[in-house]
Amino acid sequence: MTNQFILAEMGFDLRDEGQANAEYFDGADFSIDVDDDDPDNVEVIGGASWNDMVGKRLRMTADVNIWQGREQQQYRSYQPIR
Repeated sequence: MTNQFILAEMGFDLRDEGQANAEYFDGADFSIDVDDDDPDNVEVIGGASWNDMVGKRLRMTADVNIWQGREQQQYRSYQPIR
């Protein structure tokens, strides 16, 4: 997941990255841990900041390209919806 995507999810424009760092990212927890004590039931545990993006909306633009004969999306930009 790109920083630009998370900025937009949290309501910041790309040009406001400094403000976003001060107000949000400096204290954010985007850690990822794996509990693999039981190999048949591996659990991925994410830091609390992953939950901040649940239910948020953003606007994104994408192009469709052909790679090795198959269509794929290439995301161009992300913008917050306010």
